[in-house]
Amino acid sequence: MRGVGAVLMLIALPACAPDVTELQRQPSPDGRVECVQAVREVDATVATPTEFYLLPKGRPVHGDPVFRADKVENISCAWNGNSELLVHAAEARVFVHQVRVTVETPGVGPRTIQVRLDIAKQL
Repeated sequence: MRGVGAVLMLIALPACAPDVTELQRQPSPDGRVECVQAVREVDATVATPTEFYLLPKGRPVHGDPVFRADKVENISCAWNGNSELLVHAAEARVFVHQVRVTVETPGVGPRTIQVRLDIAKQL
């Protein structure tokens, strides 16, 4: 009987994951990598987190974000060349910030990207 309960839990778990809604894509200067801005739809009692993902061009949002924050104001991303991304915001409460990320780009191989923050007021 425990086996049936475990199977039901495995089926139900994916349904509990919050949805991610893509807002915009900012391609790197060479167009091979995109910074994808998204929001994670969470319960109404908490602030909605904004996330940034680094993905090969055209790929759907998946994996872990390189940046996650809530209580954001005027947030955006900008490329400084093909290997550096700047996340700008007037204010934000930051939960996730990966300083260096490797993205596997088709036909080229791995690309290491540095993610820098420019946040005027961190909460």
